[in-house]
Amino acid sequence: MFDSLEWKNVDIMLNSWLDTIFCQVEKQNLSPYQKRKLIFDFLVKNVKYDYQLLVQIMDHTASRNNAQEIEKLLTEKIGICSSISQVYKLLLEKENIYSMCILCHDGSEVIHQILLVQNEDETLSFDDATSVIVKRGTEEDFFDYDLEDAKALGQGLIPILRNQNFVPLSSLFVHLVVGREDTDFERIKSPKIRDDDEKTFFPDVETIQKYKGREKEQKRR
Repeated sequence: MFDSLEWKNVDIMLNSWLDTIFCQVEKQNLSPYQKRKLIFDFLVKNVKYDYQLLVQIMDHTASRNNAQEIEKLLTEKIGICSSISQVYKLLLEKENIYSMCILCHDGSEVIHQILLVQNEDETLSFDDATSVIVKRGTEEDFFDYDLEDAKALGQGLIPILRNQNFVPLSSLFVHLVVGREDTDFERIKSPKIRDDDEKTFFPDVETIQKYKGREKEQKRR
């Protein structure tokens, strides 16, 4: 069970974050990839991990409420992988960048949540801000990485979910929590991706690649 936030309030907080993220740049001159990287960098530098909530989850004493966790992240800049990934998704949406939240196993005792982000072509690649925040690796490790990288980083198989490797949450789920109408699937570029209403499927593995313009974008920064 979860409460639903008022979208107008969430929208105000998201816009405030974005104003801060882009305050020193001419946003209209940025590519989607550059915007994505700036948002990712802001999260890893400004958000703290909520270890207290993690302990409660592991002890089965946490009273989970997705809406409250997202609200806490937006107001106090503290959260766990689910709220961090979902706020990251919402920030990207505001910049017209499609992404989906993905559940996976990372070797810890709880299921981990990361983001699969649409590149400027029809490919997608993973971002995991949480793992940088908890110092599991560097920004280079956990930004714009592919399936082989994920495997090397220990991410994948979820034994308790029918032995699936990566399980996507629908955009509808995230949007219900924050009280907004679900329209993010309209931004999807690839016909191989399905994320409309509650029908969500992990994309064709062939579409999951590091962004082909990665080196060019890195030189531009």
